[in-house]
Amino acid sequence: MKSLCIFALFALGLVSCKNNEKELPSVNYADIVVGTSNNGEAELADIAAVKTKWEAAIKKGGKDASLIGFEIVKGTTEGGDPGEYYMLLARTDDGAIKTASLLTLKEGKLYFEHSEDSGRALPLVVCSGLCDDGCLPVVSVRSGKKYINCTPCLDCKKHETEVR
Repeated sequence: MKSLCIFALFALGLVSCKNNEKELPSVNYADIVVGTSNNGEAELADIAAVKTKWEAAIKKGGKDASLIGFEIVKGTTEGGDPGEYYMLLARTDDGAIKTASLLTLKEGKLYFEHSEDSGRALPLVVCSGLCDDGCLPVVSVRSGKKYINCTPCLDCKKHETEVR
């Protein structure tokens, strides 16, 4: 009887120690409506699924980050032919990590921009480094295509990761 109780406690301990990792929402990343644009003014939608997916992508790259400050920025590209763009930005509380992804406007809704070759959303760009002035995501044009780079500073590192 005593050994049966010990076995039951052992089995209960194993079950309670099971890995309860947070499950990612089963949302197709490419279909997420990030926001809307009315008369040029961008408004952020509910981005809870995006936050979860971006944080998981950063963690896969070896960093642990809790992102805040999500915002949609409308701007003009640098270099090449100037053109307008929309970009979703987020950062960590300490500002050491800034993330960005290009958006595309379709019928008043903003979605993640896709690669023409693969049909997948373009990579998430992660700029990491603590600089007084720099290490911020910026959009430039090369050979007619938009790219996100990180503004230069001594401590800045750029990393691209795919989000699905």
